[in-house]
Amino acid sequence: MAMFPPFIYQVAWYHVVKNVSSKSAALYVMPSAIVAGEATENVIGTLLFTRYLGASVGIAIFNTAFQNILTTKLAETVLSHLLYTKYILDAPDNEDVMRLSAVPQTVRDDVAKNNSQALRIAFIANIVYISLAAVLCLPLVLRSLFRKNPVHDDD
Repeated sequence: MAMFPPFIYQVAWYHVVKNVSSKSAALYVMPSAIVAGEATENVIGTLLFTRYLGASVGIAIFNTAFQNILTTKLAETVLSHLLYTKYILDAPDNEDVMRLSAVPQTVRDDVAKNNSQALRIAFIANIVYISLAAVLCLPLVLRSLFRKNPVHDDD
């Protein structure tokens, strides 16, 4: 059930759009101020669902890129430190392995370097994915920003 009549939501939305200094600020209005009536909960639920779905997909992409890069880098490290293969290959699952006194400092440094390189490459890859998503969403944002009349009367 709506807290205010639909007219109040329309007036609030109209004043927000008219009084902002830049049109991009209108994007930050809460969905409950845009949609009136019983549909408010559905819209908010849909927005939250797509936000969490996007976050889950983003985390999956980042984790996949990170693990693939880290595995490749650790395989290269194993070739230079054959005696410590077991410790190096266990490092992604258990970071305490690298703190053992049996592992020399050079191996620890190489594993830490591999982790930082994998994070850097995965981060750069995600910047590319985010940029692509922003470009794909641009027509939707522009269409809503340049709409002639943001207030729709049901008369």
